[in-house]
Amino acid sequence: AARGASVFQDLPSLSGTFGFPVGACVILKDLQKAPQLNGLIGTVGSPKDQATGRVQIILRDGQVKSLRHENLKEVLTGAVVRLHGLQGAAELNGRIAECGDLDLTSGRYTVTLADGKYTTKRVKAENVELVKRYVQPIQIMSTQRRAFTWQSELHQGSEAFRQPWADSKSRFGDLGIPAPRLIPGPALVQLLETSEAGSGLALPEAVSAEQVPLDADGRLACRLLCVSCERDTCIPASALKPADVRRLALCAKALISHDQSRPPYFLLPETCVKALSCLHNAALCGWPLLMQVCQGLLCVESEHLSRKAWF
Repeated sequence: AARGASVFQDLPSLSGTFGFPVGACVILKDLQKAPQLNGLIGTVGSPKDQATGRVQIILRDGQVKSLRHENLKEVLTGAVVRLHGLQGAAELNGRIAECGDLDLTSGRYTVTLADGKYTTKRVKAENVELVKRYVQPIQIMSTQRRAFTWQSELHQGSEAFRQPWADSKSRFGDLGIPAPRLIPGPALVQLLETSEAGSGLALPEAVSAEQVPLDADGRLACRLLCVSCERDTCIPASALKPADVRRLALCAKALISHDQSRPPYFLLPETCVKALSCLHNAALCGWPLLMQVCQGLLCVESEHLSRKAWF
């Protein structure tokens, strides 16, 4: 090998030999007989067929195409990424974003920043690095794959709220589900006590799963409650109504007065993940498991309760 060159550079790539991993995101390219498909994004739905050299690709509209490896390029579309190496917008380096589609002509991705404003930027492929890829609905809902059920996973997690918190977080990671972000009850109470009478309340910043209090055995040293409010989707992007925030804060105050040794932390659909669509979709897929680690369910009643699909 030439000086400085890898001794492995002439070996066939793993993806070329064994195919892309199932669940990988790819972009279709260099198709001669079906050029209208070039640039479309799909998900690898099966291992590479060694006899034909083809893999099953599930397109966004549900269609399945059997394509050769050379007509596919793995992309970071749909993954959580970190920006780096930017010169003209150095202030964005280190920021977390969701990676959108790749433009094959320009070699740039459209990324959405996790700033709560869904700000988009176009950056070169070399300026994004993978942080994590999470499960997406098409992976568990496609008719091309074995039907997915939660039965076995829910059975394994039937005592999840009694297990060490690290075990629950590890299980989320294995399943491609983001560990939940939680609203601290004490922070809600502090907002309630410092707010002016009659003023609207906004939820405090959610904390990561690494910031919840644990006991000496690594189990939760707090009361983890799932909160269900009036909403139109399972994992809504909209904020909780100020009136509901105030009611939740009053509930937190009552719980802390009853037992100060185990402060309440709340799992809310609106704030369980950062404001990225890929994380919302992953939380939607894993919502039964997220609920399972909670020790109770708190329902905030609404005048529209009987007419809402979600509550």
